[in-house]
Amino acid sequence: MQEETHRVLIDKYLTNSLTESEKGSFILLLEDPEFKEAVLHEKRVVAAIKASEKAKLKAYLKGISANTPISENQNTRYFKKLWIAAASVLLIASIGYFFYISNQPISSQFEEFYELYPAVTIQRGEGEAISNALQLYSEGKYQEAATELAVFANPDQPVYYLYLGNCYLQLEESQKAIAAFEALIEVSNDSILTQHSQWYLVMAYLQSNEPEPLKALLHKIIDQQGMYTELASKLLNKID
Repeated sequence: MQEETHRVLIDKYLTNSLTESEKGSFILLLEDPEFKEAVLHEKRVVAAIKASEKAKLKAYLKGISANTPISENQNTRYFKKLWIAAASVLLIASIGYFFYISNQPISSQFEEFYELYPAVTIQRGEGEAISNALQLYSEGKYQEAATELAVFANPDQPVYYLYLGNCYLQLEESQKAIAAFEALIEVSNDSILTQHSQWYLVMAYLQSNEPEPLKALLHKIIDQQGMYTELASKLLNKID
């Protein structure tokens, strides 16, 4: 189990998709010589695959040719076999690298596309309790904020579902975030608020690695030609 956790952390490090909490764990693990060596090994593997370009391979084989004292017929047969072997190695390396990249979870895109929804509704005249909840949210105290916002998020005050869902995203509780954004979409009559909710629901699907509902919602956002259409198109291109 621990080994699998380390494997996931290393993969996410190599694809620059570590969350802030994972970055802290990763840095601590680097103090372990075995873990550090595993990271370096994986970096070397990826670098070697990337470096396996046809031109470099050809130059390498030409170097062997210049230093191999065999007859012309032997040379022809030898290099035919060698080229086949080299081509096979290159193909396997290329396929391996392709699957390494293509098998990365869609959540690896989360950090690039997610941006916390700002606490824009903090203003005079609001109740003390909700102001305190939004202040906690602004200070990054998402667990405390979520506890309080859960009390205020309801059909009469749907905007607080948006803040609540973002708290859950920050806490990496994707399913709770999905429920919050879906609840907002269901009750909201405000087109702007609905668009925000749809986009953050996309982020929740992304974080929880749910490609089917994610892609369906991205297509819907693109068709709506609203404020998130450009971002939705960019994300869809990256995960398709």
